[in-house]
Amino acid sequence: MASSSIIPSRIFSSYDSLLRLTILISLIGLLLIGMFCFFISHFKLKPLQQLVDTARRMAEGQLDEPIRESRRTDEVGYVQNTFRQMQQNIGRHIADINHLTDVLRQRNDDLKLAYDQAREADRMKDAVILNMSDRMEQSVKAIHTTVGDFLQHVGEMNSEECRQMADKIQKHTEITTELLGNLLGVADKKQEERL
Repeated sequence: MASSSIIPSRIFSSYDSLLRLTILISLIGLLLIGMFCFFISHFKLKPLQQLVDTARRMAEGQLDEPIRESRRTDEVGYVQNTFRQMQQNIGRHIADINHLTDVLRQRNDDLKLAYDQAREADRMKDAVILNMSDRMEQSVKAIHTTVGDFLQHVGEMNSEECRQMADKIQKHTEITTELLGNLLGVADKKQEERL
């Protein structure tokens, strides 16, 4: 009987060894399959992760990092190529905006310079007008004084003195008329410039 119990134990021991070996091979196989799946999915999703990283950097303002063109024909390749095209379009739009900004800045500088020159010209015209007004006022005062003297001393003056006073009045009248003509000419020019 002892020999009969040894036989099943040998049979089951072989079975147990085979079971252990099968479990070990299965575990190793599952581990290899898991590693294979991990590496395949990592390889397949690597471009997608790169796109996510690039999108994050673009959102932070780093728009100059180029995205490589993908030769893949799957969805990841399509997304990568579309994203690349979008980045190039954004780059072109930014370049256009920068160009327009430069043009507007230059025009603004030109307009500021023209405005400053126009203000300076107006200031100079105002100074000329003020100078002419002062000179006209002096001539009118001289005419007024001469006429007042003439009226006070008309009975005491001889014809030569009357003629000298008349010449003095005539001279100041011509100066006033000339200054008034110049003043009206400047005013006409200002009016034309405003139109």
